[in-house]
Amino acid sequence: MKFTGAKIFTALFLLVCALPFIGMFVRPTTETLGNSAPAGRPVLVRGDGSFDTDYAKKLGDYIEDRLFLRAEMITADAWLKETLFGVSSKESVITGTDGWLYYEATLDDYQHTGALSDRALFNAAHNLKLMQDYTELLGKKFLFAAAPNKNSLYPEHMPARYQTRENEKSDAERFAAFLEKEGVHSLDLFRLFAEQDEVLYYARDSHWNEKGAVLVYNAMLDALGIAHEDYADVIPAETRDYIGDLAKMLYPAGSEPETRLHYLEPSWEYLTDTVSPEENYIRTANASGKAKLLMYRDSFGNSLLPYLAEHFEEAVFSRVVPYTMTELVTTGADVLIVEKVERHLPTLAEISPVMSAPVRDPAVLGEVPSGRNAEAALPEVETVPGYHVIKGTLNQEQAVPDMDTPILCLVRDAEKTILYEAFCVTIDNNDFGYTAYISDLSISGDIGEARVYARSGGDWKEYAEYGDISE
Repeated sequence: MKFTGAKIFTALFLLVCALPFIGMFVRPTTETLGNSAPAGRPVLVRGDGSFDTDYAKKLGDYIEDRLFLRAEMITADAWLKETLFGVSSKESVITGTDGWLYYEATLDDYQHTGALSDRALFNAAHNLKLMQDYTELLGKKFLFAAAPNKNSLYPEHMPARYQTRENEKSDAERFAAFLEKEGVHSLDLFRLFAEQDEVLYYARDSHWNEKGAVLVYNAMLDALGIAHEDYADVIPAETRDYIGDLAKMLYPAGSEPETRLHYLEPSWEYLTDTVSPEENYIRTANASGKAKLLMYRDSFGNSLLPYLAEHFEEAVFSRVVPYTMTELVTTGADVLIVEKVERHLPTLAEISPVMSAPVRDPAVLGEVPSGRNAEAALPEVETVPGYHVIKGTLNQEQAVPDMDTPILCLVRDAEKTILYEAFCVTIDNNDFGYTAYISDLSISGDIGEARVYARSGGDWKEYAEYGDISE
């Protein structure tokens, strides 16, 4: 009997192991799980007759993504690991206490590791100031807001093994001082949420909940001086149907839903073929709305979209990077809001917006000795529709630039010489990089020469001189 029982057990074990593969031919998994689309069917022999040396791996990925009951197996594995061991089955998700989940990508901010340099923080704040100046030059309003990571506001459910450096400020805390010094019109959402008596983020999602969205929406329009419906007298309807993004990553077959509040009976509509607020470019309209909005945002803007769309006559919500500032003109927007989640603040110092470089008075340079620096790194010179783009980095061995120096480019064409201010960016790990978009409309013929200046010890110095860079 023992021998027969062992055979039966072995057969059942092998059948259970084979079931996902066998069932794949009857009911394969076809939906997207997590953030990656299912792998495509591999081809052993390519169109040119060559063999794909990665065929075996691609075939394995293809089969794995289509296994029968894949979502259910992933969910069961995640549930067992969370229930029995209090750990996550996915590296991208952190399992906290009391059923809370956190996004692993926020750990550096939470633990105050990998801190940005002061120069990188200056770059981000200064670039926002240049965007603000351009916006206000057109007679429009500007507002920046950084959306806090969930564990920055609610760390009490984080696993104890993740320690923070209590004596050091986070990048977001340090960045606030740079924004203030640069005079950027910004909304302090960290303070706003800290002042609330209740938790306003979902437990199993990385974002604020609907009540948090209403709070941010009101604060944004208040900061812009715009009268609006504040929903203070609305008693929201409740449905228990919200499955958070982190829960979907761990439990693709289903998870315990959270309560969602509904404040709004929308009268706005999409002008784009939109099926999800996650889409990169969305336009809305409301015949009874007021003014026009352009919003550069990320996923934290998803829940803000309905309220802003309800208020504005027309609105554009864009996740496209780099920001194209000419959209202020093409959309006819009266207001520009830039929202960026805390964990992505470094991108403000890495990717400059597409915008004509501001013109500066050459007199600010005073008497600066000229002379080519033989060690200077030559810039990348590109031509994109409507612009000549000058990029480069300062040679810090020539003279140490001041941490808070702007970078200026003196550009000469066939008829004139104009001084432009470049965006300050990080290039190849050098925080003293620069990018200047020189409009074709301001250039007569080709660019003949460009000189780059920055302050060192409080004085302007020439860091590089380039001749005939238009080639």
